[in-house]
Amino acid sequence: MEFRVLNLPTLTETTAQNLETQLAHVPGVERISITVSRHELSITFDETQLTFSELVKEMQAVGCTLQKIAAAVLL
Repeated sequence: MEFRVLNLPTLTETTAQNLETQLAHVPGVERISITVSRHELSITFDETQLTFSELVKEMQAVGCTLQKIAAAVLL
């Protein structure tokens, strides 16, 4: 499953680095793509190992909340 977010205001360089570090150790996360300059994020994960709710909690733990986003897609 892939989770894409466009225009994520909380996505700064520091948050992106923390997010990559945090998610690198989470079972089920397969790929992370971050474009800080455009505030875009894409995370591919195995939903049999990691639920979307758990993924959001991991993101929130490093200050990457999903508040005030322009668009998000769960594929």
